Amino acid sequence: MVARRSWLALAPVAAFLVNLLPLASFFNSDDFGLLAAVRSSGPFGIWSGNGQPFFRPIVSASVWVDSQIWGLEPFGFHLTNVILHSLNAFLVSVFVSQLLRRLKLDLPYVPIFAGLLFALLPCHAEAVAWVSGRTDLLATTFALGCCVSFLSRSKWRVPVAGGLFLLSLLSKESALLLPVFLLLFVLTTREVLKERKADLLTAASGFGIVGVYLGLRVVIIGQLFGGYGESSYFGVGLSGLAKNSAVYAGKALSPGSMQMLKLSGLPVDERGPAVLAALVVLIGGLGAFFAVRDRSTNARLVLMGVVGFFLLALPALPLGMNPYTSEGSRFLYLPSLGICLALSVLMGSIPKLWLSCLIAAGVGGAYASALWMQNSVWHEAGEDARRSIQALRDIPARTPLLGAPDSYRGAYVLRNGMSQALDLFGGHKPTPPLLSLYSYEFQDQVPDVRSNKNLVELRAAGNYGSLLTPGPDAKVGSPESPVAAFAPSRMILRAPNGLLLTPNGLVVPSLLESFP
Repeated sequence: MVARRSWLALAPVAAFLVNLLPLASFFNSDDFGLLAAVRSSGPFGIWSGNGQPFFRPIVSASVWVDSQIWGLEPFGFHLTNVILHSLNAFLVSVFVSQLLRRLKLDLPYVPIFAGLLFALLPCHAEAVAWVSGRTDLLATTFALGCCVSFLSRSKWRVPVAGGLFLLSLLSKESALLLPVFLLLFVLTTREVLKERKADLLTAASGFGIVGVYLGLRVVIIGQLFGGYGESSYFGVGLSGLAKNSAVYAGKALSPGSMQMLKLSGLPVDERGPAVLAALVVLIGGLGAFFAVRDRSTNARLVLMGVVGFFLLALPALPLGMNPYTSEGSRFLYLPSLGICLALSVLMGSIPKLWLSCLIAAGVGGAYASALWMQNSVWHEAGEDARRSIQALRDIPARTPLLGAPDSYRGAYVLRNGMSQALDLFGGHKPTPPLLSLYSYEFQDQVPDVRSNKNLVELRAAGNYGSLLTPGPDAKVGSPESPVAAFAPSRMILRAPNGLLLTPNGLVVPSLLESFP
């Protein structure tokens, strides 16, 4: 048993090693806003007060601590993210180990499988490689600590679990349904647990903490929903929720995003997530069938994992995500606990140990490979942000900017953080007038076309549009009215790495050198 407990260290080690690349990465998009806020306003400079869109003071404080230690060095911020992810992988192993011990199940390798799966899931790239993804990392750290405390036999387990749950909510609201997840565990194993009454009371106390949190939220930030807006949560119909459920399940289970499968040459189309979601439902259905037929505790755990995944994903389910990139996959970080539980119990229930380990190694290898690819995308997006900031430092002040890089293969570049990036890393240079942003899939790809004959349409500043280099007679303007016209001498030519080249040889991100 001592050796088996030491094997639980495999998960955090694997989590750290497979995420070495983010340690060499720069900042992306919202990271610049976070940094600017805590440097100017202190530990609760963002997401902590009235008028703020989110209520996540723990995240603000953690970014402030990093800024005090590391200044503007991105390595330290990414190191914190990777350490948190490694800790979470370890806590998943501990949680599953306690779960099996409470149920008196002899499945010694299941906790190891669960922790390794959590460490290597490709859908975790956004949460780990993006400093702003720390919201999900911290919320999950405290949520897993709550689960571990819930399963302990300590006389302090109720206040400890409650305190950790509140800290999870103060990191991100995604943990709202954690008490329901714990109640699900109690109800699906009610014939085995002797402490059922105490467990029910402990889990139910979580609803009181939810009430306290919601009250704090209204008092401190002045609104209940905030963030993405009330319409984002209630404006999605049942068909939209069903589609999002398919995408969420597909991305959580697939060995990489659907885009990575596309790049591999496989015939993947918009039905891909639905096919993978059907596989998740099939696993849950089989678990339900055997749980009813054989009263199997193993099968009930598989069912608990699948249902728990959708339950924990529910707070973010109306928001949706891109099925073909890592964009939005941070919403899967905490819910993936359920997928890891279901898959690890399935693999650990195989009678032949060698076969169980072979399957686990194959799945883990595929996941690790896809995760490294996703981390490479985020690394390149950070380098694009670094190059763009440097280019903007070298141009005349207030030069109008035609299309700053928004994202690269779903990894954010400047998007919401250009002004703060220039303030922090651009020598406090004034932000140029931004006419639009553009996204690109490949470094050598021409941005997508939005044009009407020779008129290139630009959306209002801050919205996400895509542009094509204008022709000699093109007029640049908003959909409502022209903003400026320029002669062929002001033409912008395409250059490598998604940037554009002006006639004088200056490489900048989609730069319009000056108005005529």
